[in-house]
Amino acid sequence: MEEVRPNNLQVGQDYYIEMVGRYSRNESRKSGRAIGKYFERTITFEEMLQQGHDVNNGISPDCFEPHDIFVKFREVVPVNKGGKKCGICDFQFYPATNDYFNTSTPERRAGACGGYRFFEMKRDNILKKKETENIKKLVDANLPNQPDIASGVGVKSHVASFMGGKKRRKRRKSRRKSRRKSRKRKRKRKTKRKRRR
Repeated sequence: MEEVRPNNLQVGQDYYIEMVGRYSRNESRKSGRAIGKYFERTITFEEMLQQGHDVNNGISPDCFEPHDIFVKFREVVPVNKGGKKCGICDFQFYPATNDYFNTSTPERRAGACGGYRFFEMKRDNILKKKETENIKKLVDANLPNQPDIASGVGVKSHVASFMGGKKRRKRRKSRRKSRRKSRKRKRKRKTKRKRRR
């Protein structure tokens, strides 16, 4: 994924968010990754203080200068709802890393205050995630008494086998190819036997 600097974020777009720097190692930050849905605007730290906004973002306020840029999304959600907890989804504004941080060595970045980096998300991935979530909701609503979709047993797991994923599609293709090859081999054997007779 390609990083997008705060001045290049497009209003209405979704972006992948990653917390970096020494505060990202805090246990309460969990995965330190999230998806920002619908980018709204940027604001400086000075403007936040003047307007009385909540400055809580998982990083000490002492780390920021008046001109530092903060990013606001309409909603921030976990990357994987069933996976590791988000830890950064409840903040109102996300401080972007400065240019100095991005050009520093890995050792300096690890010890610095850091902030948040934003990455472009492919539209296809967003649509696939939404489609998968909608299918899961539909299955859960219509089959409430069946085992969970990730259990590997029951009707729900059978439905899951047809949902997205390149690996699953490749497996299905390989199975089809192997079946075709086995059929061809059988036909060849039959024709050879007939000729011998």
